[in-house]
Amino acid sequence: MQLPATYAKEDSTICVSVPPTRSDVLHPCDVMEDVGIAFGYNEIRKRKPMSLKPLPLNERSDLIISEVIDFVSVEARKFLQGKCGSDQNYELEINLEMFQLS
Repeated sequence: MQLPATYAKEDSTICVSVPPTRSDVLHPCDVMEDVGIAFGYNEIRKRKPMSLKPLPLNERSDLIISEVIDFVSVEARKFLQGKCGSDQNYELEINLEMFQLS
């Protein structure tokens, strides 16, 4: 578990050297696992990661996508109801409900 590390103040990074005898350390998450074991998982302060906040671009694109889906659904329903007879409308209603994303 003892991995030699140095701290660089200028860019606030920690550089960890992994010896060749530690074949289980392949990725940075393996180093963090060793830190968790050494420090104790129950001692780590719980907090929400910053990545849980949605980006404004994603929120806007989700709104646009939902509006486009609603528009296409309404227009497809109008088109198909105009082309088919009244006896086929019930079957189309059932099939079109599968595409609703609400």
